[in-house]
Amino acid sequence: TDAGCATMKWEPLEQHTEGLVVCPVADGALTITSALSYEQIAGTQTTSVIRCPADTYLVPPDPTVGARWHTTCHSPGQNVVFSGVVVGASSVDVGGHEIPALHTRLTLTFSGPETGANPNDYWISLQDGLILRQEETVAVSQAAGPLGSVHYTEQMAISLTSASPIR
Repeated sequence: TDAGCATMKWEPLEQHTEGLVVCPVADGALTITSALSYEQIAGTQTTSVIRCPADTYLVPPDPTVGARWHTTCHSPGQNVVFSGVVVGASSVDVGGHEIPALHTRLTLTFSGPETGANPNDYWISLQDGLILRQEETVAVSQAAGPLGSVHYTEQMAISLTSASPIR
């Protein structure tokens, strides 16, 4: 995308898309500028865009094990606190090749029409900032959605299978 930013999207289910816009900044840091969620349930479409300030890190500047950060992102009527920690150096097997990675954990805490927590673990390539692996657990309640008040949980894990683009 513009300014060297990258958009990561995935569609775990038909009619449901999630994504992040991540931008490189000084000292090797990667910031999250926005997060997107699109759902279509029972004929009702919901699109949520969460906008984040410049210090919403996927990878903080000069990351060291145990480094922590907090920031608040916003969407209409909703606040989302991002709490991050550098877990440590690691490597991820991508297509039979071990790629050096930084393991970070972001916990999103929702307040507003949605409440609950969403911890995400990321393994990010130290070479180019590519997200190699992500694991997520969601436990969120919606006060009023298309089907009324609901509580939902979700667990997912995704991993890159190739470091080369498929063309």
